[in-house]
Amino acid sequence: MYFVNIGDEAIIKYIKDSGIAKQKLEALGLTPGTKITILSNNMNGSFVVYVRGCKLILGNSITSKIIVKVI
Repeated sequence: MYFVNIGDEAIIKYIKDSGIAKQKLEALGLTPGTKITILSNNMNGSFVVYVRGCKLILGNSITSKIIVKVI
């Protein structure tokens, strides 16, 4: 997710984890095919995203595992 900019919309392509991190992301609604909007990117890898009607704050250890395609 590091290459997306504030205001970009993206589709989650896949999550590079098969363990508990993936399960937690899926529980938050971050699943492949889901559209997200980038609300904030503080350039250290942390993001605020809008997904399924909610704002989520994601740290860099999590965002490094999320592969997206900007739409």
